Amino acid sequence: MAFLANPPRIRPFWSIPPQAEPHLIDPVAFFAAMIFGPIAFTLLTFFLFIPVFALAFGAPTYLTFGALFFWLSLRRGWDGLLQITGMGFLANLASAPAVLLVLGHFQGADAQGSTMMIIGIGCIFAPLWSLFFAVLYRWLRLDFYNS
Repeated sequence: MAFLANPPRIRPFWSIPPQAEPHLIDPVAFFAAMIFGPIAFTLLTFFLFIPVFALAFGAPTYLTFGALFFWLSLRRGWDGLLQITGMGFLANLASAPAVLLVLGHFQGADAQGSTMMIIGIGCIFAPLWSLFFAVLYRWLRLDFYNS
């Protein structure tokens, strides 16, 4: 009950001051986690059937915007699970204009509904994929890159 009365204070990722020197990022672990994070989540939840379609629809925005946001946040030293998960959610929201432009080119006037569907489903799956990315990255990262 003491935990409920006095929960631990966690500073939000945007209030953490940047480090003087950027952190090193293990490129092999980064790209392996970027690819296998969503695939591992999909394999663990394939019986729900929806994650298989989410992988097909969300992979382009995850690999472009998610990779950029994860790389920048890891360079600043934000490697906590909640921080990476929050970055995945923000990357999904930041990809909305690009998704609208691409779908507008191919679909025309029907692009708004498709964009809302893809970004809406991404609001659920992007944090989950980001969590799997963070876990895999921390597991695959070499000790040389921790210092």
